[in-house]
Parts: sequence; structure tokens; C-alpha cells
Amino acid sequence: MQWISPVRYAFEALCIAEYYPRGMQAYVEVELGFTQLNFTTCCVMLLVLSVISRFLAIIVLKANIDKVQ
Repeated sequence: MQWISPVRYAFEALCIAEYYPRGMQAYVEVELGFTQLNFTTCCVMLLVLSVISRFLAIIVLKANIDKVQ
């Protein structure tokens, strides 16, 4: 479930942006357990999840319009 949650990617990107410039990579990696992704990957995943959710919403709306007519 965590891999399809935009909250996970937004929080990880926020932590990376906040702590990496301060030299606190160990805190992010050890304490929070964020070691797989970097900032760019998190932003791309947020964009991908946004696009997918919009397409799904369009499909559902078109299906409901067809039922009403």
C-alpha cells in the first residue's frame, strides 16, 4: 500500500530536501528508513500518481455519464 501512496513520496522528498543539505543523511536513512529513492524519483512518482489518478477519474466519469444517458 505504501508504494501507491502519494503521502509517502511527498514525505520522503520533504525529508530529503530538509535534511540532506544539512549533512544529516544518516538520520533520513537509518531513523526514517528512506534509502531506496532520491528527491527526483519521489517527484516523478508524485507526478505519475497524479496523472494515473486523473485518467482513472476521467474513465469513471465517462462511465457514469453513459449510464445516465
